[in-house]
Amino acid sequence: MRVGIDGSWVGADKGNSWFVVNLLPGEHHLCVNWQSRLAFRERQVDVAKLDAHAGQRYYFEVAVIMKVRDNGHQIDRVRLRPLDLDHAQYLLKISGRSKSTPNR
Repeated sequence: MRVGIDGSWVGADKGNSWFVVNLLPGEHHLCVNWQSRLAFRERQVDVAKLDAHAGQRYYFEVAVIMKVRDNGHQIDRVRLRPLDLDHAQYLLKISGRSKSTPNR
């Protein structure tokens, strides 16, 4: 998944991983987009608004929701949602930090 804030891509993760972004206080617009070789997955996007305050930490989870219809077709969705501190601490503990590498 790649993650954008206020119209610019700020990072990406793969699987059970996380990364940190520092923001100025104020209103911010977050976006996640599934990176895939499959076109229908590339169109999967979710957005959220964040009103950031100085000195505060905010945690968001990106999840893939897979659902199979009665006709056997699979529907994949991307979901971006805020987390409470307890849930975030648990996920940080069981996940690894993403390492970024510049695109060439």
